[in-house]
Amino acid sequence: MADGSPRTDTSTDDTDENHRVSPVKLDLRLSQAKVLSLLLLTPVTDPGINMEIKRLKGNAAKADVFHVLSGMWKTPAERCFLWLGGFRPSEVLKLLSTQLEPLTEQQLSGIGNLQQSSQQAEDALSQGMEALQQSLAETLAGSLSSSGSTGNVANYMGQMAMAMGKLGTIENFLRQADNLRLQTLQQLQRILTTRQSARAFLVISDYSSRLRALSSLWLARPKE
Repeated sequence: MADGSPRTDTSTDDTDENHRVSPVKLDLRLSQAKVLSLLLLTPVTDPGINMEIKRLKGNAAKADVFHVLSGMWKTPAERCFLWLGGFRPSEVLKLLSTQLEPLTEQQLSGIGNLQQSSQQAEDALSQGMEALQQSLAETLAGSLSSSGSTGNVANYMGQMAMAMGKLGTIENFLRQADNLRLQTLQQLQRILTTRQSARAFLVISDYSSRLRALSSLWLARPKE
């Protein structure tokens, strides 16, 4: 398997970036299929599922947090709906609530409550990211006057180091978003029957396939 194979540094400077990013793309593509299969085949009470999913996404984020945040391994149409490196749990619940009929009143209530709590958590994370971006912009703006002055090099480097530290917190936001996605799907499984759970993940997979097909059609459209 790819994870166990030794790596040698035989690439040239021109291809270093490709060799660094390609494993990230591969790991992310594999993680999508593995996460789906794990959720379909593994009971939500199995602690191993959390470790495997966090390992896959965590390794990719450590390799290139911006690659994960922007969803560069996904198609353009998928990226339009991207939220912190993945799907919005509340939007998935909204989609599923219309595709899993018949649902009992208790199930509808459970999904509705789950959607509301997921939306609140999403809003909190989104606000946190906005605050981080604003803080980062202010830090960079504060260093503009210093960068052109030789007497303020130390101040400039200090501000850039501060900006780098703030960028490091993005990985934490991605981790929290992934935890929310996983927890939402696990709670959804507890609400649904086994058959409904299988149907739910097939619906999610089909929806993603349609987004990818839409991207292909869009890119292949006649150019005037």
